[in-house]
Amino acid sequence: MGALKSKHPVVDYLSGYYYGLGDANDDCKDPRIPCIEYVWKSPNGFINQTDAFIDGYVSGFCKIAGPGASMDEDEADFWCKDGPKSAGWMIGPTVRSGGIDFHRDPKLQVTNK
Repeated sequence: MGALKSKHPVVDYLSGYYYGLGDANDDCKDPRIPCIEYVWKSPNGFINQTDAFIDGYVSGFCKIAGPGASMDEDEADFWCKDGPKSAGWMIGPTVRSGGIDFHRDPKLQVTNK
C-alpha cells in the first residue's frame, strides 16, 4: 500500500516541492482569499499523491516553515524534524502514519504471527 509510485519522480518531486513552498508561504492574512492549502483541497491530499510528490512537498514546506513545524491534518500529516519519512494521511480505507499503513477494515490488517 502506501503512496502511489511515481512514473516521473523528478517532475512529481519538483511539483510537490513548489506546492510545499507555496503552502508554507501562505500567511492567510487577506480575508477575501480562501486560506486553504493545496493538500486540503480535494482530491489533493497525500492519499492521492505519489511518493515523490509527498517527499517534495514536505521538503519544500519545511524549507520555509523550519524544523519545528508540522502539519496535522487528515489529508496530510508530517513533522519537519523527521522529514518526508514521517508523512502520512488519516483518510480513506488505509491510513498512513509515520510510514506505517493501517487498515480501517480489520480483515485487511496484516499481522505478524
